[in-house]
Amino acid sequence: MKINNEYPLISIIIPTYNRGKYLPNTIKSIIEQNYKNWELFIVDDGSTDNTKEIIGEFTNKDSRIHYLTYQNNRGANYARNLGIKESKGGIITFNDSDTIWLPHKLEKQIEILTVENTDVVFSTYLLEIKNGKFIINPSLPKNFNVKEELSTYLLKRNIIGTPALMLKKECFEKCGYFSEELPRFQDWDLALLLAGKCNFAFINEPLFTAFDAENRISNSVKKLIEAREYILSRHYKKFSKNPALLSNQLFYLARSYCRDGNIKKCREKAMEGIKVAPLNLKNYIVFAITIGGKPTVKAITNLLIRLNGNK
Repeated sequence: MKINNEYPLISIIIPTYNRGKYLPNTIKSIIEQNYKNWELFIVDDGSTDNTKEIIGEFTNKDSRIHYLTYQNNRGANYARNLGIKESKGGIITFNDSDTIWLPHKLEKQIEILTVENTDVVFSTYLLEIKNGKFIINPSLPKNFNVKEELSTYLLKRNIIGTPALMLKKECFEKCGYFSEELPRFQDWDLALLLAGKCNFAFINEPLFTAFDAENRISNSVKKLIEAREYILSRHYKKFSKNPALLSNQLFYLARSYCRDGNIKKCREKAMEGIKVAPLNLKNYIVFAITIGGKPTVKAITNLLIRLNGNK
């Protein structure tokens, strides 16, 4: 997609930590993009595996690929922020070390970003759920109106994965960078920040594939609780404008505390949800099951997760 007879430089940033075995396919999917004017920064967050050697095989052959590293593990958000600051392009996009792009991803997104003169564009993607089975995520209505509905959807749940994003670099100057305190939900946090100050466009088509790699931080209940508390605290003013959606978030937080065996905090968050929206029955259910003690809490919480999903 040319602008004034030029192809804009797109800066791609991949944070990685001990994912050497996944990186070759991820990098190849970037090299095979139809759109060729890009630079790639792979930011190594203190890996102890063969990540450096793997990346070296690519940097030796392609001058567009850059390797940044440091000794101490500081988290993926620190790595992303470092990549943004080192980048030369005016347009930023991200990938994960175990995510494969379809060949037209950059081409599709840069076209929408420029033709519609918008600040941010995101897409759906294929998500592996189990044993090679995939679903399209997020599942949004065909007539989804991003300009009118995005802000409300983001108060329900995150619908923008980090690799789905392409945005103008100036957006970070308006809204700030990734929060380096967050153990997860960094994409949701950034989307909530961007939605108030930037214009969005949406491509209702999968542009990459995300796989279920082992040892993800998202499997940690304690990290889940920490992230949910952070999101609610940082964006409370936005959530409070819609009591029903705020109550739902308090329900998910209460349920997470139940999974962690913290009955006191579970009751506390459920009661907050009841006070915010008295007609939301889910918080009454969570509060009621805590009366049965830890065995009852664990059994019923696992049932609720199967019924409602691990949100």
